[in-house]
Parts: sequence; C-alpha cells; structure tokens
Amino acid sequence: MEQSCRFFEQLEKELREKGDEEGLRITKEVELMYGNYAHSDIFLSGDFCLFHDPKAREQKPEIVREEFYRWLERIERSDVDIIPVVGFYLPDIDLSGREFKKRVMFLFTNFKKARFTDTKFEKEVNFYKSKFYEYVSFARAKFDENVSFKGVEFRGGVSFNRAEFNGNADFAFSRFNKAFFNKAKFNAEANFIESKFKNIASFKEVKFLKKAIFNNAKFVNDVIFSNVEFAEGAFFDKTEFNKDVDFSNSY
Repeated sequence: MEQSCRFFEQLEKELREKGDEEGLRITKEVELMYGNYAHSDIFLSGDFCLFHDPKAREQKPEIVREEFYRWLERIERSDVDIIPVVGFYLPDIDLSGREFKKRVMFLFTNFKKARFTDTKFEKEVNFYKSKFYEYVSFARAKFDENVSFKGVEFRGGVSFNRAEFNGNADFAFSRFNKAFFNKAKFNAEANFIESKFKNIASFKEVKFLKKAIFNNAKFVNDVIFSNVEFAEGAFFDKTEFNKDVDFSNSY
C-alpha cells in the first residue's frame, strides 16, 4: 500500500488554530492544484515524507539535500506551472546562479542555511512565513515580478546587497537579525510595514524608485539609510528607532 504524507492535514489544522486566514487560503490553493507534487516519495519513518520530516534534515542532511535537488529538476522539467515548496525542512542548500522560470512558492519552508546569490526569479515568488535559521544570501539576486517575504524570519542574518526588485517587494511583518540591502534597487513598491530589525540594518546607496513604506517598523539597533534615493517618497509613520539613525546624503 502506497504511503501518503500527512503534512498538509497537520499544517491546515495549525493555521486554523492560529487564525492565519491568508496562510490557510494559500496553502489550500497549493494543495488542491499541486499537492501531489509537493512531497518526496521517500519516507524514513512515521507519517511524513522526507521533505516534511524535521528529523530527516538533522539525521540525514545529505539524503534530504540530494533528493531536493533531484525533485527540483523534475518539477522544472514537468508541465507543472509552479514549484511548490511548502513546509519543507531543508538542510544547507545552494541555489546560487539558478534561473527559476516558473512561479516559486516557498511557503512555511524551514531553511537551515541557504544561498540564492545571483539567482534569477523570472516569475512571482512567495516565501510566506518561511524561516531561515542561519545566514542567507540573496546578493545580486534578481526578481522580475512580485516577491513576498511576508512574515519571514531571518534569524541568522541576510544579505540583499545589489539585489534588483522589478515587481513589488513585500517584507511586511518580517523579522530580521542583521540585514544588508546595500546598493539594492527597488523598481516598484517596497513594503516593510511592521517589520522588525533586531540588529544592524544597512540600506546604503539603495534606490527606491517607487514608494518605500516603513510604517510601524521597529529598528532595535543602528540603521543606515545613507546616500539613498527615495524617488516617490518614504513613509515612516510610527516607525520606532531605538539606536542611531543615518540618513546622510539621502533624498
């Protein structure tokens, strides 16, 4: 008898209990249309497949990593129009330089360590409420359409240095440790509403060519906005700055 993974059943129960209507809606849409693809065929133990078993990432990281790379190749070659990475527990992965030509849904994904340096996303990307436990690099990454990091936790620091956002970039309700956006370029709206920066946040020489919204954001440590271009206005309503703030030579 073929074994089935109970991950979606568990996730939807948790989302209902938390009252996360947005997360539940997105998850049910993915499950309905792509649920059969959002799993591994491998089970090490219990009711969860290799990708949804947190013990597998800790005990067999090499197996999880290689299976994920194989799974990704299969999905990219298939007729499926999105890449459904929902709730995966991933070890150290490196997707640097990769070109994603399909929509990518990294929903509730748990990354131990990840690299997306020079990665190109040609379609919409959604990292809704994913967690990055160690340092992650999106340096020089390019997002051609809308990207959402809504509710994401960057626990180990993140670099978006020289990244380019051609669609709307949504970082609302995200949590950052150290955050570096130096020389990044936002060609559409940048939303950091109610985001929290625990450690240093650096936005040196960033170009915000549309609205930059930081309403109700909280900066616990130093923040640098030096030499920044705010082409269509910057909004800092009820933003909290607890340490030094540098807006020198910004306009």
